[in-house]
Amino acid sequence: EKNAQIAVGVSGGVDSIVLIYLLSMWSKLYNFKVIALIIDHKIRPESTIEAKVVSSYLKNLNVNNKILTWRKHTLLKGIQEKARNARLRILHNYCNNNNIIHLILGHHKDDNLETYILRKVAGSNFEGLSSIKNLIILNNIQIIRPLLSFNKNEIINFANKSKLEWIEDPSNYNMDFSRSKIRSIFSKNKQIKKFTLKEYNKNASLYKEYITMINHNLALVLTRVTPKKVEIDKNLFLSLSQVVALKILAIILKNLKKNDYVSKYRKLRIIYSKIIKKSSKFRSQNAFFLINNDKITIWVN
Repeated sequence: EKNAQIAVGVSGGVDSIVLIYLLSMWSKLYNFKVIALIIDHKIRPESTIEAKVVSSYLKNLNVNNKILTWRKHTLLKGIQEKARNARLRILHNYCNNNNIIHLILGHHKDDNLETYILRKVAGSNFEGLSSIKNLIILNNIQIIRPLLSFNKNEIINFANKSKLEWIEDPSNYNMDFSRSKIRSIFSKNKQIKKFTLKEYNKNASLYKEYITMINHNLALVLTRVTPKKVEIDKNLFLSLSQVVALKILAIILKNLKKNDYVSKYRKLRIIYSKIIKKSSKFRSQNAFFLINNDKITIWVN
């Protein structure tokens, strides 16, 4: 790309400060435009002051930045998760409204380990345990996380060597939050962290093989693709295991509807059963299905 625009979510923590510092230097080499987006979440009384401090610091680093405010929130259970979701939504909306298609975030390897444990405890399935992805497309915005290969200590060491300044979020040490408890356990017991990392890496490797297999079968069954219509080989599709077939259906529906909503497993099974019964035409999940002798056509209006 020439003259690309990049938005970077900057909280003021060491991860995001290192990220924007690296990207600001990198962008000058390739003539990209970078803007740092700072969220004033208003959850803590000092958040507005912190946002202004971060903004001022970035200006000293010659980094273009803007403060965005989250005004609608209630301090109920799950505030950390709500704040993360709201932050992503605000960043995404800004990118959408300003024709920016690249949003870069500062999640790192330790964040992924914590997410892995939280999801495992919550009973997530195999896909859920794959945790944070380094690249996803969310409603036409490409979200990139280039620091996922680095742990917190490596990031802090780089920040110290580069003489960078950052703000410590007090909520990171609040033991009322599950993520903070996990972080504390990892810092006190290196063996637990080492074991978790080994388990996570094994799961990530298996997930990579799983996705490769899914994509391979998806490529085999597809016979025609347009922005609003997909045709697949019916016989090949029905020869796949039900688990693989349902995943392929989910991918097709997600891309046709151009949103981040993942169809529920129960509804996918209903669609699959109708295809097996050779229902000639039906509608489900805001999409239309036409079953012929040798192909399945799926389309949206």
